[in-house]
Amino acid sequence: VFWGDEFVEAKPTVAAQLIEVYEKTGCSVLTGLNRPAAEDAKRFAYASGEDEGDGVTRVRTLIEKPGIEDKPSDLAIFAGLYTPDLFPALHKASEKIKPGQELVYVDGLNVMLAEGKEIYAKEIIGGEHIDCGTKESYLREREINKYSSLKNYEGGDKQNFEF
Repeated sequence: VFWGDEFVEAKPTVAAQLIEVYEKTGCSVLTGLNRPAAEDAKRFAYASGEDEGDGVTRVRTLIEKPGIEDKPSDLAIFAGLYTPDLFPALHKASEKIKPGQELVYVDGLNVMLAEGKEIYAKEIIGGEHIDCGTKESYLREREINKYSSLKNYEGGDKQNFEF
């Protein structure tokens, strides 16, 4: 699952890096990025746990938008490769959601952790994070990627390339 406002252009691809960890563990694998900035702690989930090497963490703690004071590490989480057991976990988590509260994927993942299921996070290497989650970041990335798209455009008339 990939979010529509967060992209990482990486080699190997994000999907390939997640699949590699999944093939070794058979468990859900979260997409991780090192995001130490205080403002990011209000926008992303954060995870911590045991370092398994090669940018892989066995997740023990997962907090949705913790704020700087409760951030368990600098490993920001978004999207991932989820095993089917996320769905009953989300259902179980939904039973505890109060009216007006939002159910998020982290709620289901925390149910899985509480049930003793293993979850891993893979810090994505060799990539560039493209963040479109705020108005400012969307406009910034749009300008950056306009030139990247033009540079990578194959065929056709580059003078009339529409963005």
